[in-house]
Parts: sequence; C-alpha cells; structure tokens
Amino acid sequence: MFLLKLAAIEQQLKWFAWALGLFSTISIVQNWQLAAMLFGLPFCLIWVLSAQATSQGPDPEPESGTQKRLDAMPGKAYL
Repeated sequence: MFLLKLAAIEQQLKWFAWALGLFSTISIVQNWQLAAMLFGLPFCLIWVLSAQATSQGPDPEPESGTQKRLDAMPGKAYL
C-alpha cells in the first residue's frame, strides 16, 4: 500500500533526492560531517524505496533459450 502511494510521487522524490545528494556532496567537501549525514540519510532512503517500488514485479525469465534457471540454488542463479 505504501509503495503504491510512493509510486505516484516517485519522480518528485527522485529530484528531491538528487538535491539532497548534491547538498551532501558539498557538505563532504566542506568537511561538515553532521550536515553530510543529515543530507545523506534521506538521500539513501529515497533511492532504496524507489528501487524497491520499481522492482515489485514477477521474476524475469531468461531471454535466451540456452540459459537455464537453477531452482535448487539460492538467489536464482542463471547459467
């Protein structure tokens, strides 16, 4: 439910995260540790939630017929 609400404003959040990343980079260059942490944490959280929202689909099948999924192995490795 939360991810559906997030998907509606995803592009605005990405631009906000970009600005936070820019401010975090400036803070690191200026050696402002507290500001870098305060700008960096929301930046990372927004990108993680954005990646999670876009990856909520079925597992893709291999494109090639020569690749076989190894169901017995964890992580769904492909050959």
